[in-house]
Amino acid sequence: ALIARALISHPDVLILDEPLNSLDSSFRQKIWNILDTQSFLSWMMIDHDLNRILHHVDWLCLLDGRQIRCAPKAELMKEEILS
Repeated sequence: ALIARALISHPDVLILDEPLNSLDSSFRQKIWNILDTQSFLSWMMIDHDLNRILHHVDWLCLLDGRQIRCAPKAELMKEEILS
């Protein structure tokens, strides 16, 4: 409901802090369907489950201690940081 309420105002950027936690798989898929169809919208999602978000994102920012790495997903996936 909060995501729908935020989308009504047509924001340029939507920041989501672990919006998929505590949701079952059908509700997670509904959230992804909404986000994937909003072509006007840029969004940033904070999540601890990289596998859950990988096929929905173009860029990743990874926090490792005090270091933040941001790059296109394909570039980060090649690096040892994910192994």
